[in-house]
Amino acid sequence: MKQESAKTLLKASIFLLVAGFIIISPEGGLFLFILAAIFILFGAAMGTKTLRYIAAVLFCITIILFISRFPAAQKSYGAYPERAKEQTK
Repeated sequence: MKQESAKTLLKASIFLLVAGFIIISPEGGLFLFILAAIFILFGAAMGTKTLRYIAAVLFCITIILFISRFPAAQKSYGAYPERAKEQTK
């Protein structure tokens, strides 16, 4: 993989982190954080030493954001069966 590809993956992961932070849906935010983490890991695997340090910082930020959004996603998902039952009536 070229270094430009690794940089592009890290830039895309930053975009996904911002989008996941802004999005209202907790489940959508978690999905974008997971996708960002995957991009970060692939970018770090093929990047230079500097890019790996940047990727490590981004990965820590991703984990912190994921953990902070997880309880809201659990609560939202727990209410989903009730909403589904109401809509089928």
